[in-house]
Amino acid sequence: MSKLKFIRTWWGDQQDKWLEVPKIPLISSENEIVYVWGKENLNKFKERGYNCVLMEEDEFNGKSIYGKKLTVLNKALKEWGEVLMLDWDCCLSLPLDGEKLTTGIPILRSS
Repeated sequence: MSKLKFIRTWWGDQQDKWLEVPKIPLISSENEIVYVWGKENLNKFKERGYNCVLMEEDEFNGKSIYGKKLTVLNKALKEWGEVLMLDWDCCLSLPLDGEKLTTGIPILRSS
């Protein structure tokens, strides 16, 4: 299988946004990593079975959502080398296997 990691990010305390998060990971926890700000958020994701990285509060202190996403992308690329960053409204449209990652067949769709 590809060494590609699927990464997502989460910050803040908007309770209505949790509706976008699947109750269990849709991709193996080995290949999907959530970069999280806040220990409470970290605990919620771990309770659902997600593999998480806790971001330090001072790793990004601006206000732009893109700044947070770029901070996570930079950190993930340094750690994994090959990543695909997804928003929470993206989900699998086909079963995931290493072959489909290299054939050019779309495996993701936006809900």
